[in-house]
Amino acid sequence: MKCGTGGESLDNSLNRGVRGRGGNASQTCIPGTTWKQDCRQFGYPLVSPHGWLLTALLDLTGSAPQNDGEDAAVLSEFVADIPVPLAHPTHELKTYNHTVGVVKGINQARQQLTYLVLNYSPDSTEHINRSFQLEVSAADVSMLLGPQKQRQQQQQQQQANSSAEGGSPTTSHNNAAARCTGLVVTQQAMNRTTSVHDLIETKLFETHNKVAEELRSVDSIANMATANGLEMLTLEGEEWMARNRQSLRFGDYDGALLPGSSDGGCTLELALETPAMLLLRLEKAMP
Repeated sequence: MKCGTGGESLDNSLNRGVRGRGGNASQTCIPGTTWKQDCRQFGYPLVSPHGWLLTALLDLTGSAPQNDGEDAAVLSEFVADIPVPLAHPTHELKTYNHTVGVVKGINQARQQLTYLVLNYSPDSTEHINRSFQLEVSAADVSMLLGPQKQRQQQQQQQQANSSAEGGSPTTSHNNAAARCTGLVVTQQAMNRTTSVHDLIETKLFETHNKVAEELRSVDSIANMATANGLEMLTLEGEEWMARNRQSLRFGDYDGALLPGSSDGGCTLELALETPAMLLLRLEKAMP
């Protein structure tokens, strides 16, 4: 998975009219709309990984259209390079870098905390797993829970401390766990199992319909596919459109949310392989 397919956010390779083709299955409507309302004459483009990243940044900063002018998020970031041995017989470099980055956005108006986590390798075919821990501070947890919920948990902690003669470690741990269970985490993942361009690249390679000069790199579909490959993918256009839309929706978090090392905080534990991007959203759980 590459962050860009030639730097483009949209890929119209499966749309009607590309390379002289007629109509195809990508000429579908956005769910909930009708043909003359929002459907396009030539179909809808696929969002590339680069486009997914731009969409994630809009969501994280509070600039997305659905935010409807609400206060923008307060941002902070962390970036680090991890040297990795390069096992190549002729290359002059013996190491190269994986880049790990996290952008954090706090939107108090929406009571949301968002993280964009990137685990990048310059080798798009390399798949190395890496574990992450993100510490959510007590102050951020309090912001998410809101003042009423915060007061209730403070009262419960005071009562528990009184009954436990000042509060045992077990009691403190249970109180911290209660704060974390008051939160819900959802995610959008962009990796080789959710990136439509990666899935298409694999299918083209396995069916011998990939342009030989492209090797195993991920590019726009029109550049990767042979004429037979484009015809095959066109017939499956509706399926690829559905997968592409799914990658832009929040779903269940597949990591763990645990009591944190700081008093009243929480810890997000997750695993990512290279290369991958993950957008996490934390909110107060609905009663």
